[in-house]
Amino acid sequence: MGGRISLGLHWKVIGMNWLGSNRQTIVGSGERFFTTTDYIQERDMVVLTVSYKSIG
Repeated sequence: MGGRISLGLHWKVIGMNWLGSNRQTIVGSGERFFTTTDYIQERDMVVLTVSYKSIG
């Protein structure tokens, strides 16, 4: 009885900020002031996939 093992490694959202989806701008104002704040969030995610297929 034998089998086959497959491994996969995926690195997602590598933090190069090519897409604007990780940006958020908050703007506030009042009678005598105006403020704006930019939040930038970049996450790296590594996904490891292991599969086994039996033969026989």
